[in-house]
Amino acid sequence: MIVGAYGIDPSISAVNAGWAMVFYGSLDGFSAVAPDWVLNGETAGDQYGVSVSAAGDVNGDGSDDVLVGACGFDIVSHPNVGKVYLYYGSATGLSVTPAWTASGIQDNQYFGYRVAGVGDLNGNGHDDIAIGSYNYDGGEGRVYVYYGSDTIPASTADWTAEPNQAGSRFGISVSGIGDVNGDGYDDLIAGADFYTDGTTNEGAAFAWFGSPAGLGDPDTTENADWMAESNQTTRFFAEFLGTPGDVNGDGIDDVAVDSLYYNNAVSNTDPSYREGKLWAYYSKAGVITGTVTYAGPIAAPHQIFVSAHLNLGDPPVESDVVFNGDNFKINRLEDSSYYIGAFLDANDSGGGPPDPGEPTAWYDPDHDGLPDLVEISGGGYVTGINIVIADWRIYLPLILR
Repeated sequence: MIVGAYGIDPSISAVNAGWAMVFYGSLDGFSAVAPDWVLNGETAGDQYGVSVSAAGDVNGDGSDDVLVGACGFDIVSHPNVGKVYLYYGSATGLSVTPAWTASGIQDNQYFGYRVAGVGDLNGNGHDDIAIGSYNYDGGEGRVYVYYGSDTIPASTADWTAEPNQAGSRFGISVSGIGDVNGDGYDDLIAGADFYTDGTTNEGAAFAWFGSPAGLGDPDTTENADWMAESNQTTRFFAEFLGTPGDVNGDGIDDVAVDSLYYNNAVSNTDPSYREGKLWAYYSKAGVITGTVTYAGPIAAPHQIFVSAHLNLGDPPVESDVVFNGDNFKINRLEDSSYYIGAFLDANDSGGGPPDPGEPTAWYDPDHDGLPDLVEISGGGYVTGINIVIADWRIYLPLILR
């Protein structure tokens, strides 16, 4: 068991340097009082131990490792950039010298405010780690992921994401959630408790599914495989989140997200003022991926709009916009059967709807001229859905946006 105490003063000159302590388990449980391993921050104000986590086995040596965050760590003339420490386990316990460290790059970034072991996201047999930095770019926030390997993690993150929304505080929470879509790869969730999507500072949680290549498209939360929102102003939704395991016994892990101040009250005298709320989500978010290629006469690169439809005459339930030859990824699909359509946006109108004469195609692997359905079951991850837009065709208004 690892415990953080970020406000501890190890000495008079090291106010708020912080501590992290580990108690080793045994047949008799934990030792009575004293920790088996304890370290403190490097300097005053580091807040070492503000976040702590089991990291799994990052280097694949058979022993589990631990992470410690110190969000108040300073680099010369740069306050509160933050720092994270990874300590390898062994047959004799944890090392006292970190095997790996990483630091923030901005003043007051608070890199390491949250740290988490997130399981094996890319299926390489090594556990991975995630770091939240909610004040990156003045409060936009950012999440960093480092994949485990036989050697120490890379000096730069293997994957990052941010919401491209000022003040959303993305990375205020980050956690592994097991395998929520049942594809054999662990998955990641992160929160932005001030995210706004129609409701001011309502907060949102975003999840990405693991795969042989690791997590999906980086850089922005718009590429998340799943998201949830509170729809109530400033309720700190997703400040804490994670997995409670398999709640409904369907063999797939589920997700829990809190909202610290959620309520329907308007006054602090109301009995329900800031009563809070907890959501559990049973996993059902599927993904369809593949390639889309245009083989017609238009030479210039243009956007291709790819969409999933429950019925041929219905608007899309989810979509993606890519370029010729790219992989598309349609996320957040509930269990059902979908028609997958694509059209070349020849006049670059922003993805749709298609104009008359723009080349279109449906997923039709048997080439009989009739669109075929793609089934999502158990929140699955369906790959290999490849579409070729062969030539000009008369557009029929089947795709609506």
